[in-house]
Amino acid sequence: MEAPAINGPDGNVVWKIDQFDFLQADAPGTVNPSLWRQSQLVSKHGLFEVMDGIWQVRGYDLSVMSIIRGDTGWIIVDPLTNIETAEAALKLVNDTLGERPVTAVLYTHS
Repeated sequence: MEAPAINGPDGNVVWKIDQFDFLQADAPGTVNPSLWRQSQLVSKHGLFEVMDGIWQVRGYDLSVMSIIRGDTGWIIVDPLTNIETAEAALKLVNDTLGERPVTAVLYTHS
């Protein structure tokens, strides 16, 4: 079975969701076990509730996208690094939590 992927408009793979599945194995002797464990944790992909009204989409890009339920729509914090992964992440949010408009976008870093 082909791995889940997010494709660009030309059909090329922009992000392969399971590209870090190799981390589920034990850490090789050449890797610091603490760093391996941290990588295992951040490689888990999906929508995660941080606290009431705040979620994160993880594993759809190199960074995470945080979503806050505002009074009139979604507030997006760090909308990932490209259009395709941001669209896929927002689709996951809307499909899971109910569709709402995006009313604010905050960038905390490049």
